[in-house]
Amino acid sequence: MKNRTMLLIYVIWTVLLGAGEGIWLYTLMDKYYDASTNAFNASNSALLPFKIFLAFSVALAAVIAVLPRKSTSKSVKFPKAIYTVTAAIFAFSGVASAVLMLTNRPSAGSRIFIVLTWLCIFAAFASAAHFCFKALGKNDRAEYFSLSLPLWAIFAIASSYFNSDFTYTNFIRTLLSLVLAAVLLFFLAYVRELLGKKYSVLKALSSAAALILGISYITARLIYVLKNGGFLLSDALEAALIGAMIFIAVSAIYEKKPTTAETPAEIIENDDASASESDGKSPEQTEE
Repeated sequence: MKNRTMLLIYVIWTVLLGAGEGIWLYTLMDKYYDASTNAFNASNSALLPFKIFLAFSVALAAVIAVLPRKSTSKSVKFPKAIYTVTAAIFAFSGVASAVLMLTNRPSAGSRIFIVLTWLCIFAAFASAAHFCFKALGKNDRAEYFSLSLPLWAIFAIASSYFNSDFTYTNFIRTLLSLVLAAVLLFFLAYVRELLGKKYSVLKALSSAAALILGISYITARLIYVLKNGGFLLSDALEAALIGAMIFIAVSAIYEKKPTTAETPAEIIENDDASASESDGKSPEQTEE
């Protein structure tokens, strides 16, 4: 229980820190963001303090995430309600994005942007199916859709890159790419677990980065949209990020971390050995 309390405190700290940085970022957006051209005209000197603090926060959260801790004898099941909530948010993102694509065909970007956007939408629906099956306890069926999670992140990054509405030097766009990259690494580690691995340092590091960067981005964008109105295609696609952040945050609380007797490298080596002996059996989503 003590370990879980510490993990809960860690997650709350990352969320609050990310939200605070998101408010800071919004003040910069309010001052430098040009909605007519979607350009972020802040100078390097204006952004430098925020970038330094953001990088320091990610580094600190990552170090804390991989610190060894004592294991407990109790096993606590991952709450299925989180699967349901995450599935609902991914489904909403897919439906909203599809409606906007059909009713307001995007004029920006090339055909490849439209194709990538539709692929992102389909991946969002498949991701929702994965979490839905997990909520129902049908893990075998859920695994059929597991690869849709990293694919969604890949298509989201690519779609954002080919969206000509945003300038390539836009810091907001760069931050979104970093968020999606961290989410991609987390989902890759998550799929790795489904294939028989019990622990991954990559998952701990990517979850720390995703929480800090993702909460910062979502907070800033959410305040901006609520204040200025409008719900764009990019907002609908990025709505799935909220579901991803919820899932990552709760996963960090229920995640198995290295024990004090093992280093992260030793954990990976032990997992590789145990996986080869388990004949590909998927581990339960529990913590010992």
